[in-house]
Amino acid sequence: MASVSSSVLDAIRRGRRQRYGFGRAARRPESGSRSVARARPDVRLNRLRRWHRPGLLCIGDAAHAMSPVFGIGINLAVEDAVAAARYLAEPLRTGTVGLHEVRAVQRRRSPTTAATQALQRLVHAQVIEPVLAGRRVFGAGADAARPPRPVRIITTVPWLRRVPAYFLAYGALRERPPAASLR
Repeated sequence: MASVSSSVLDAIRRGRRQRYGFGRAARRPESGSRSVARARPDVRLNRLRRWHRPGLLCIGDAAHAMSPVFGIGINLAVEDAVAAARYLAEPLRTGTVGLHEVRAVQRRRSPTTAATQALQRLVHAQVIEPVLAGRRVFGAGADAARPPRPVRIITTVPWLRRVPAYFLAYGALRERPPAASLR
């Protein structure tokens, strides 16, 4: 087994610290004390304008990068795959796949992707950024004494409590597999 010299490991650690901000001591303005700064992740929410080219259909992260907020990136990727199967199974079987079929996948999946990314952007702006900046978001001592009105409505109206869980589990549009794939 080859060993790695300590100077090489030190260089790797220095590079990691510079790149990701780990281990840097920083002054906290409100206290003047030194503490380890939290790394601010570089999260980008974007999507391709066109998910297809002749002979290629991008789905999941290849078509739309998602934030880790809510942990639903994989859900959207699976929903994209199910929609692709529904629209493309028969044309693939018969060898007649055209641009119309692959465009249909994007038309079906784009609204859900856009809605999910909009919600993630909202959470980044209203919750994650304030927390990373050291501000309290909800509760005692928070800038806003109580949650935003939509959150209060969803949490107090019993039948609305199911909406966020449904959206996270199934997306804005529930995808169903092609009938031929069901047994």
